Amino acid sequence: ATYQLNALAVAQAKLAQGLKNAAGANDAQVAATERWISAQGRALGVTDDELRPALSRLVTATKDVEEAQRLAALSMDVSAGSGKSLESVSTAMMKAANGNVSALSRLGINTKNAAGETISFEEATRRMAETCGGQAATKAKTLAGKMARLRLIFDETKETSGMKLIQDRSRTITPTA
Repeated sequence: ATYQLNALAVAQAKLAQGLKNAAGANDAQVAATERWISAQGRALGVTDDELRPALSRLVTATKDVEEAQRLAALSMDVSAGSGKSLESVSTAMMKAANGNVSALSRLGINTKNAAGETISFEEATRRMAETCGGQAATKAKTLAGKMARLRLIFDETKETSGMKLIQDRSRTITPTA
């Protein structure tokens, strides 16, 4: 349990620093992003362990927290609709945001127009939203999705309780000389 709490703290710190470095985020924006991540987990059953790295990749690519959240939401839909991992979808999305739109073709997205030219990133994300929009919410409403959300809520509760217990106990323990 202590290992998991330590891993959580490291992941949160890593994302916070990434948000600050890539997008110039302040502490309030970092806190709001953590709340957004928790809300996505409760609503869609996507774990923070999956979503933090995905969001970090997208913030690095876009240099914008709001745009990264929009792309992360689309990535969750594409992941749910395609069965591909959020990691692979967000990595392809990051590459596409950086100019390599053809990276999205591995996700089953047609990245060429009728003339055989590569479409813009904006057009590609529009197509993905048309094809996969709402898939994460639909998946979350299934029995498997409901069970995943319930498991996530229990895990988050254990993490929160463990953090509070460690904080409380660390105040009462005094080092011996």
